[in-house]
Amino acid sequence: MKVKKTLPMLFLFAFLAVFIYPPACFSAGDPAGQIKNDAAVIEKVMHFAEGLAGIYIKGEWGFIDAAGKLVIEPLFHEVLNFQNNYAAARIEKKWGFIDKKGRFIINPQFDEARNFSEGLAPVRKGNLWGCTDEKGNLVLDYSFEDLKAFNGGLAPAKRTGKWGFIDKKGTFKIARSYLDAGDFSDKLAPVKNVENQWGYIDPKGRFVIEAQFDAAKSFSGNLAAVMDDTKWGFINRKGKFVINPMYDNARSFSGKLAAVKSQGTWGYIDPKGAFAISPAYSNASDFSGEGIALVEKDGESFYIKTSGERALGVSANAKKSLTSKSSSPKPSTQESSAEARWSPRIADEENIAPHVRSAAPDDRWVPAILDDAN
Repeated sequence: MKVKKTLPMLFLFAFLAVFIYPPACFSAGDPAGQIKNDAAVIEKVMHFAEGLAGIYIKGEWGFIDAAGKLVIEPLFHEVLNFQNNYAAARIEKKWGFIDKKGRFIINPQFDEARNFSEGLAPVRKGNLWGCTDEKGNLVLDYSFEDLKAFNGGLAPAKRTGKWGFIDKKGTFKIARSYLDAGDFSDKLAPVKNVENQWGYIDPKGRFVIEAQFDAAKSFSGNLAAVMDDTKWGFINRKGKFVINPMYDNARSFSGKLAAVKSQGTWGYIDPKGAFAISPAYSNASDFSGEGIALVEKDGESFYIKTSGERALGVSANAKKSLTSKSSSPKPSTQESSAEARWSPRIADEENIAPHVRSAAPDDRWVPAILDDAN
């Protein structure tokens, strides 16, 4: 079945704007550290993914590259970070998908959308989710109450109140028996059983690490962040703690560093649990593939390198910044939920596992980051 691709004039003008107005470069701005492009001040920023980061100027979202150059003009009312060369983007109330030149490859038509993984992207119309391919073909009908990303040929899917895992034909290969489920990573997926405990299963649905944790995130670099009672630590693939639970919060390892929260501030540890960047931030994202992370300190959002030094010189008001997903005052069909929405700032992963809070970034970072207040 082919997804309808009619493009209203509003979107046509948006396309033309990308080509009529050449990209601009940002240069150092006022003493407060905000970067200006002519008279436009960056109000919000997102963390980097695939070499690009979202920025919010005058009510619209665009993207800069790792050199701070504006490569996609601010034209969108809401965006997700790039993943597999495309990003979900919203104009008015509808979502579509753009490429790295800011052009719609699938025109805005969905009530909600999540990014592509293994050639498929979950999309919602009304209350039900399906999947589109990169050509706009609806390959899985709208029949799921919720749907997350494919990894290893399987995706967490919810139907009749329970989660299982489907293949790319929409067939449940792992039965619906979980209260929640995260994506597979290195052939292990976190799942929440009916006793509200998290463990890890293999692609055949067998528990490799028994359900015993109060929260859990996907494996990264052979380590996974889990919560035991009220504290976070890191386990290996045998389920043994290699970094004892001692943190108020923790993100997954990205490269050789993981953001952790200790005594109210965030820093970064190495795989042995030693601080590589001392706790000094009110919030902190994962490091991107470019070795850049978004942090908050003293009411300002800015980027740092793995050394802890500032990067780019781009900054914004911390209370307005996001990491994986953006939003603007424009109307949105998305509703707040612990599953996939974000607060209007760098959010903080609370007691939730690695599932993507319904396209609303790890967090409005993806994989699942909530605000500390929630």
